[in-house]
Amino acid sequence: MRNETTKRRLRVLLGFLVAPGLPGLLVTLVLGILGSDLTLVSGMLTFLAYILALVIGVPAYMYAKARGLAALKKATRLAANIGLAAYVLIAGFVTLSGALASPFNAVMTFLASILIVVVPVLYGACALWLFRRIALRDPAPRFGP
Repeated sequence: MRNETTKRRLRVLLGFLVAPGLPGLLVTLVLGILGSDLTLVSGMLTFLAYILALVIGVPAYMYAKARGLAALKKATRLAANIGLAAYVLIAGFVTLSGALASPFNAVMTFLASILIVVVPVLYGACALWLFRRIALRDPAPRFGP
């Protein structure tokens, strides 16, 4: 029992150490190989991912653990919906304020802002998937007596 608890804690720690940075490190590596100017931006996103994991991820995990791990799905959906709603409201406000000057530019700005949200969403989805695979997986079933 104690050994299983220690293993579970180590998996959670490993999940928080690996999951936030691995997607960004892979993207940074690929961009570096391709010689892109976006390598620095990708590295900054990786650093930001660790900060967000500490500020949002650890409290969300603690909350989900206290309420049962099934609550993690609900908390993840809630956080994603709040973030998406805030982003769409800000993008909509920027679009409406720009529509007074040029409707075409306003529509293009709105479409570009929607595309910009795809990168952090995919990054977060990859990090969450990695964390769940590392920290929250059930131990392998044992065969035999």
